[in-house]
Amino acid sequence: MSRIYTIMIAVVCGLAVSACDSGGGNNGDSPECVAGTSGCECAADNSCNDGLSCFNGICVPGDDNPDDPDAGDPDDPDADDPDDPDADDPDDPDADDPPVPGTGLAVGDAAARSCEVVLEDPDEKLKDVNYDGVQGRDMRRGSRLAIAFHALDDESIVDGAVSFGQADLSGINVTVSRCFGADGAVLDGVGVTIAP
Repeated sequence: MSRIYTIMIAVVCGLAVSACDSGGGNNGDSPECVAGTSGCECAADNSCNDGLSCFNGICVPGDDNPDDPDAGDPDDPDADDPDDPDADDPDDPDADDPPVPGTGLAVGDAAARSCEVVLEDPDEKLKDVNYDGVQGRDMRRGSRLAIAFHALDDESIVDGAVSFGQADLSGINVTVSRCFGADGAVLDGVGVTIAP
């Protein structure tokens, strides 16, 4: 069980790093990271330069403004609570409708035990992320939706294990995708796609 938690921590940390703008790498000639700039740590007051948002302590491209009424509010009682024991309870009358079949993610290799993906969702169509046979977390920042998930046991992740509550996924693109094997190592060339 500790291996699963180790893999999940690696996935979440990798997702934060992947969301950063690498700027083509550091060849030693480029200046050090300046707080508040893209791919660098946020300024002392968790702020970033214009056009950037502070995400997990790193400035990433995005126009989220904490004063924006449409931005995610962690104190919103209607927001998804990953620690809510009734969140996935099928007997809960307040639970969301079941996912629409064929509207989820597909993992590119049976050896994958965990994956991370960032989706570009310009129309913010994806409102609900459902997990079946995997444990996962998701976070929205403007038009980007980050999802990290792992198998509950040492088994393959089936297509559709992560699904969405709507049928039209047109215009949604995978921008970052990476999967990990049972040992926690990155599976080169293996990623996540949107299932047809």
